[in-house]
Amino acid sequence: MYEKLKKDYDCAIAVHVSNKLSGTIASSKSGSDLAEFDVEIVDSLSLSFGITTLIYKGLEMAEQGADLKEIANELNKAAVNSSNLILLGSLEQLYKGGRMSGAQFLLGNVLQIKPILSINSEGELGLLERVRSEKKATNKIVDLLKQSCEENKVKRVGIMHGNVPERALEVKEKIETAIPELEITVGEISSSLAVHGGEGTVALFWQMEN
Repeated sequence: MYEKLKKDYDCAIAVHVSNKLSGTIASSKSGSDLAEFDVEIVDSLSLSFGITTLIYKGLEMAEQGADLKEIANELNKAAVNSSNLILLGSLEQLYKGGRMSGAQFLLGNVLQIKPILSINSEGELGLLERVRSEKKATNKIVDLLKQSCEENKVKRVGIMHGNVPERALEVKEKIETAIPELEITVGEISSSLAVHGGEGTVALFWQMEN
């Protein structure tokens, strides 16, 4: 890819999935070295729409005349201010990934436990809360988003879903009621998030501005 870009561009900025969740950054660095192409690597410390928000920010800076290193430095700083909540569609992904024992998996299904995951400021995915019932879990992620908006400057939120558009629209309506001034984008989860979340997952991604 970098060989092709090199023909038309002098340099590039590559915004990647968190280094703690994927080996993409190492591959990107190797690729740029082999192509002898100037690439500034940005660790998003996130994935999916978390990467998209950084790209939007980078494009805005480029339009304002910022240079390569200025944009990359600002994106690396902004990545720390990305936030997210991932409501899993089922416990199966946690069980398959070794984050839950067989007994916990069975008991969790019986009790209708809905795990809420989050990627922290170091780019690591972890369990944030366990909530009983999908309705309570949905209300919880909306409440946590609202709390963040009250404590920080937040312009937009991305609602990403795993093949459940009706669930995403339900969450969208709740957010519109709770935080009417917020811009909302709805889309499907990325393949990297699908590995951890699976079908039925709904995730929120937003950027806390300085």
